[in-house]
Amino acid sequence: MTRAGIPYYHPFQAEVAPKDRCILTGLPVPDGPDGRLPLLPPFWVERFGLADSRLQLSGGDSLYYSDILIPVHPNLQDRMKSIQNGVPDLLTAGWDGLNWIRAEQLYQWMCWLGIGLLYHEYILPVDQRSDSMAFLQEPAMVHRFSLIHLSLCSALRTITFENFDPGSLFIFQSHTYPSPRLNFNLKISLNTLCLSIRAGEVCMMSCLQDNGTQIAFFESYFQKFDGYTLHPIQLDELFARLSYKAYLMNPRFHYGLAWPEDGEVNGITYVRLEIPEEDRMQDVFRPWNEQIFASILLAQLSPYGITQEDLQGPDHQVVTFLEVSDGQVHEVDAQFNKISDLLKI
Repeated sequence: MTRAGIPYYHPFQAEVAPKDRCILTGLPVPDGPDGRLPLLPPFWVERFGLADSRLQLSGGDSLYYSDILIPVHPNLQDRMKSIQNGVPDLLTAGWDGLNWIRAEQLYQWMCWLGIGLLYHEYILPVDQRSDSMAFLQEPAMVHRFSLIHLSLCSALRTITFENFDPGSLFIFQSHTYPSPRLNFNLKISLNTLCLSIRAGEVCMMSCLQDNGTQIAFFESYFQKFDGYTLHPIQLDELFARLSYKAYLMNPRFHYGLAWPEDGEVNGITYVRLEIPEEDRMQDVFRPWNEQIFASILLAQLSPYGITQEDLQGPDHQVVTFLEVSDGQVHEVDAQFNKISDLLKI
């Protein structure tokens, strides 16, 4: 089935994603820059001093940011650049730039990042992947990958999510630093489909294809940080909480897809969320385990020199850098010094 000559395509159903096919359509692409788009626009690589920086992939490999290239057919590149470059261009204005970004466009951009990084895991032959990446072949995960891909393709064709939002998206304000490199960080947890990107004073986090579950259950918790400027340590703790909650979510959702008729030029693809009757009384999340969360938090915070002992609080609870004892937000400056009421005045 096609719309205006654009095929429907699911690149992650094969064991290995082809390097010579458009990630969006499966159409052949030429070698070289004519058939590739960078994951991050070049002006961001320059702005944040990323030319000599490498991104650690989930499977253990690392790539220079400038080498993270995604195959996109030449005929679609101008349309995709509106997503690939459009959101970063507006975010160069800082916090105020968010006023000009539609939520749908921002989610498509997060899907672009997620699909692009997933592609680089999938082009590795199966026997070269680490054991931790075995989930790439799990049918349930492949199905979720295809739905994230569908969300990205809504930049090319009309797709309607009838009774749900495809994912959860959160935005926070971050401290900034004189060094450009310290103002950028990109994190992805592929097995939980969570993504975090900090660029200047804006940090965006998304749980892709969770059907808006985290927004529905935890929006009030995340909203308590509105109006506060957070330290990267605090933002990484929020990402640890987001990704662990995504891991605990019970996979009780099914989807109904209605494709346009063959040859229907302006057809709409409808996606409908369905929860089987026998699953409706099931808990949405499995129980929280403080020890497991501590290991996830430590993995996020160890680059700051934080150790396992630093995270051990009273009564076997994990220390939080987000709140003080009365539940209020822990306000700190860019160097993580506490901001007292006197200083705020």
